[in-house]
Amino acid sequence: MRNASEIVIDYIGLEQQAVGTATLARAEIIGGSHEDPVITTNPDSINYLINQDGYPELVAMSIGNEIIQLTDSDEFLKEQSDIRLRMMGGNDYLEVTGGNNYANGNMGEDTIILRGGFGQYLGGRDNDSIEVFGAKEGTSVNGNLGEDLVTGTVAGVTYRGGKDNDVLAVSQGDVWGDKGADTFRTVAGDGFAVVQDYMIGEDMVKIEKEGSWSIEGNGLMFTCDCGDQLMLLLGIDDIDQVTMV
Repeated sequence: MRNASEIVIDYIGLEQQAVGTATLARAEIIGGSHEDPVITTNPDSINYLINQDGYPELVAMSIGNEIIQLTDSDEFLKEQSDIRLRMMGGNDYLEVTGGNNYANGNMGEDTIILRGGFGQYLGGRDNDSIEVFGAKEGTSVNGNLGEDLVTGTVAGVTYRGGKDNDVLAVSQGDVWGDKGADTFRTVAGDGFAVVQDYMIGEDMVKIEKEGSWSIEGNGLMFTCDCGDQLMLLLGIDDIDQVTMV
């Protein structure tokens, strides 16, 4: 049984569009597989995707803290903010530029790009890519399941690989490989990456600059010949414990 606040607008035939109006304080509208024009007095509450042909399509509208569930198609969303998305199947693309957000790629090989805002982001199943160019302190990204690529240049962000064999290339911030044989790749930039859970005999380090290792506090620090500290492996005190690739 549908609740009293849910209005369903269905199709009469394959070639016809559904038409309906509603005045709602809180709603979720899912367009389905046809081209559905939607008129609203609050356009800021609508989330659109841009399809692969470059045309905007309404996926869903949600007001409040509802999680929007997308489709199993390959979705392409740019310049998003204040979103709560479950992207389901398909190889999806999501770019976030601000706001307070939650997104889960679920199935498919997804790409999540962060350029601003605060949020929690999960790659979901399959081999995903998460890139952090801008985000507020406290933001977390997690490749989740699959062999994921997690990259970032922002301090105050938590970077996690999740399950399976991931690659984490981070210039600053707290980094966890989590489960699997993960590869931590050094990246030049401000600050240095703090690897929280390097597993001896399982995880690996890939260094792309010449340099040296030294004891730094409770870990082993790699410093390039240019003088920049790039990566700190917490809990490691001997270079022989580090597997290089």
